[in-house]
Amino acid sequence: MTERARVVEIHEDSAMLECFENSGCASCNSSFCNVKARTFQAAVTSEVRVKIGDQVEVFLPPSKAIGAGFFVLIFPLLLFVGVYLAFGFLENEGAQVGAGLGGLFSGFGLVYLIGRGRRPTLPRIVRVLHDTSV
Repeated sequence: MTERARVVEIHEDSAMLECFENSGCASCNSSFCNVKARTFQAAVTSEVRVKIGDQVEVFLPPSKAIGAGFFVLIFPLLLFVGVYLAFGFLENEGAQVGAGLGGLFSGFGLVYLIGRGRRPTLPRIVRVLHDTSV
């Protein structure tokens, strides 16, 4: 998945980017830039030299996006179903649903705790589109 953005800040090994509106934005459903003036962080590699104001192309591997979506959404839902079925011996369906909801919220809690310990996978700047110093 590639997006275009403008460099607004440069840090040691990353840059803060801002989405900019262009003629194609009216029909775009971009996950990065769906809000005007949205900023996000991206990794800067040694192969690409960027300066503040440069327009750049940013790449996020689709496998990372799909994996993150599965982990954040599907894992808690699977816990809901698993716990609901595990408590199938109960005669009270309300108690089963309550146990399933407990599994769902436990799944969200686990995802949150695991995510806190990880370094975020940043999109990567792959090339400079327009150099502002020219």
